[in-house]
Amino acid sequence: MVLVLGALALQAELRAQRAPSCLVSDIDRDVIWIVRDLDADGLYAGSDEVAPFYDGQSGALRLSNCAGLTVSEDQTVWLTDTVEDHVLRLRDLDGDGDAQDAGEATLWYDGSLANGGAVELHSARGVWVENEATVWIATADSLTGGRDAIVRLDDWNGDGDALDPGEQLYYYLPPSPNGSVGDSIPTSVVRGPDGVIYYTDACTTDARPPGVYRLVDLNGSGVIENGAEVTTFRSLALSGSSATSFPWSLAVDSQDRFVLQDWGTGLTWRLRDVDGDGYVSAGSSTPDEFVPVHSLPAGQEIGWTALPLDDGSLYLLVGSAPTQIRHLMDLDGDDKFLGAMESVPLYDSQLSGVEIRLAAAMHFYDGWQASIGTNECGVAVPNSTGADAWIEATGSTSLGDNRVELFVYRLPVGAPGYFLNSQDPGFVINPGGSLGILCLGGAIGRHGDDVFSASSIGVASLALDLTQLPRPGGPAAAIVGDTWRFQAWYRDAVPAMASNLSNVVGVTITP
Repeated sequence: MVLVLGALALQAELRAQRAPSCLVSDIDRDVIWIVRDLDADGLYAGSDEVAPFYDGQSGALRLSNCAGLTVSEDQTVWLTDTVEDHVLRLRDLDGDGDAQDAGEATLWYDGSLANGGAVELHSARGVWVENEATVWIATADSLTGGRDAIVRLDDWNGDGDALDPGEQLYYYLPPSPNGSVGDSIPTSVVRGPDGVIYYTDACTTDARPPGVYRLVDLNGSGVIENGAEVTTFRSLALSGSSATSFPWSLAVDSQDRFVLQDWGTGLTWRLRDVDGDGYVSAGSSTPDEFVPVHSLPAGQEIGWTALPLDDGSLYLLVGSAPTQIRHLMDLDGDDKFLGAMESVPLYDSQLSGVEIRLAAAMHFYDGWQASIGTNECGVAVPNSTGADAWIEATGSTSLGDNRVELFVYRLPVGAPGYFLNSQDPGFVINPGGSLGILCLGGAIGRHGDDVFSASSIGVASLALDLTQLPRPGGPAAAIVGDTWRFQAWYRDAVPAMASNLSNVVGVTITP
C-alpha cells in the first residue's frame, strides 16, 4: 500500500508539470496536429489543446500518407509521404501556431520519377535531419516499384531545397536476394552517438532479420557498399516469440541509448553497445544493454513512436482505437515502464474534443511558446482550485528580439490580477495579508495597466516590452546581462475574498 501511494504521489507530481508540445501526423485526415498543454495540467485534454498545424488537403502542398515527421533544432518541421513521394519543410514564420500561411510550406525534395527525381522516394518513411542542409530518408519499394534505400539529400547551393543535380544520393541500397518486396523495408534512420548512421529494417522475408543495422563508410567513398560496411547492430528475430517484429521508430536518449519502437511485437526496446564492439549482444554474459522497457498487447494496440525526454521518461504514440499519447514514467526505480501505473494517457481520441483518427508519427515541437527562463521560489501556495499558480516565460531572451511573453496557469476561472517584476529575489510570507509568498525583493514594479482576468481554463498572459518595464520610479529598459524576475498576483475567494501569488520566473537578458 505504501508503494502504491508513493507511486500515485510521484505520478501526480509529474503530471502537474506542463507537458511539452508535440506534432502528430494523422494519415486518415492528412493533417499534422499540434498538441499543447495550454492549462499546464500535464494533459492534452482541453477542447482547444489539439489544433491543425498543417492541413495536407487544403495546404499549399499535398499530404496523402505522412509516415515520417521530425523537427530540427531551429523548429523547422520535416515530413515524408509514402504516396506523394516528397519531402516537405514547414515553418511557422508568423508565430500564429500553424504552417498554413503563404510561404510556410515548401518542397525540399520531390522523389517522384515522374517529376524528374534523380533519386526515387517511392515509399519514404523515416526522416532524420543532420542540419539545415542535410536530410536523411529511409524509403522502401512496393508492388508498384521503387527501391529500398537510405537516401542522403544535401542543399549544396543553399537555395532551400535538394532539387538540384548532385544534391541527392543513394547512400545505401540493401540487397534483395529473393527479388521480393519485403527483402528489405527501411523504416527509420538516425546518426548514433558514435557518429555512425543506423537504420531500422522491417524485412519480412528470409533475406535478413528485422532489426537495427549499422552503416560505416570504411573506404571514404561517400556511399555504403555491402560487406564489412554493413553490420547487424541488433537483430529483432527473437526465438520463442509468436509475434513478428516490425521496427518502426528509432531515437537516441540523453544517455546515448537507442530507444526503438516495434509495432509488430508491441515492445519498446532500449539498446546500448556498452563494450564498443559495434553490435549489441544479449544475455547475462555481456555488458551490452538490450532491454524491453515497455510492452503493448501485440495485435491490439500499435505503438508508432517512442520519444525520450531528458529525465529518462518516454512519450509513446499509440495509433490504434483510441489514438493515445502516453507518458511512460519509471515510478519504481527499475529503469523500465512495465508497471500498471507507469503508463499515463495524456491524450485520448475518444475523450478529446478533437479526434486524431489514425496517428503514424510524432515529435516534440518547441516552435510554439518555447519556454525560457528559470523557475524560482519552489511551489506556490495552493488556491481555491486546489492547485498552485505556476508562471512561465516564453519567446526569446534576446533584447534585440524584444519578444518575451508571460503565462500564468492554474488560476481560478475569472480571477483578476496583474504581474509584478523585480531584479532582486525575496521571500515574504503573507505580504499585505495575502495567502501567498512574495518571492521578489528590492524595488518592485507593477504591471497595473495590464490587469488580467483568468480565462475559462485558468490562464492569463502578458506580452512584455523590454524597453518599457514598469518600475516604481517610472518605466525602465532592460539591459543585456540583467536578470528580471516576474510573479503574478491575483484575487481568490477561499472562501472569503483574499489574494495569492504564483511562483517566480527569472529571465536573463542576452544581446
